[in-house]
Amino acid sequence: MKQVTLIALYGDKPKDLELVIKKCWDLIQQSKLHKIFKPYDIRQIHGTLIGLEKRMGFSAPLNANYSRNHGNMAAMDFDCLLRSVKANLPIQVRIGGFSHLYSEFKSKNSLPYIRSFQIQWENKKVVLIGWPYHREEGKDDFASRKILWDLRSGLERQCYIQHKYPNDNDLFMVIGEIAGFENRSDEELEELEAQCGRVEGAVREFLSRTPIEITIGEENTFVAQYVEETLPLSSTNVYCIQDRSVTGDFISGLY
Repeated sequence: MKQVTLIALYGDKPKDLELVIKKCWDLIQQSKLHKIFKPYDIRQIHGTLIGLEKRMGFSAPLNANYSRNHGNMAAMDFDCLLRSVKANLPIQVRIGGFSHLYSEFKSKNSLPYIRSFQIQWENKKVVLIGWPYHREEGKDDFASRKILWDLRSGLERQCYIQHKYPNDNDLFMVIGEIAGFENRSDEELEELEAQCGRVEGAVREFLSRTPIEITIGEENTFVAQYVEETLPLSSTNVYCIQDRSVTGDFISGLY
């Protein structure tokens, strides 16, 4: 079954973001993890704003997360979605620039230095994370408002679309995966897992010294119709919300 999600930054990347992703890849490839690391096509890398996955077994477009968690059979309101998202854009996001001492906010109970880059051994994902901010008196303010979470929670209240994770203000991008464990000995796997911490440390240090700023606007926000959750280019169709043909009825017809 085809599913749908709302994403940012799919396709061609801002130059700064492309360079940061490639540097992360390079640091991984220089380690023993190169044996099991599989970088994604840079064009398929994206940040999910909110999932629009439909609950299977129902003709109406019920949001899978919302209907299960609320017990509510209200269909997703895609016109509301488009109005709300456009009203909240643009959003400024920063990746990197957080030292190990920075503690003005936390993500999943971890400091942003730690969360900014993770090799998630259990689910086999390699992840880069940034956070939205607004500029107040010349200073980037990450803490007083949770800009992405405000958007996501507003969509839940108004449009019957619920984000997968509560209180989530992260812009979460999977830049590759770790795979190929089948023919590895337990000893080799233990050594590779131990390498994760060293690589994470190297990438986090690089990111802390190399902040980049990204603007999420209508021009790089897309409704994506997909078959595979990793959104490979070969089986994913994306539609820019700036296009006038992308209406609520259009989105409803993508399932």
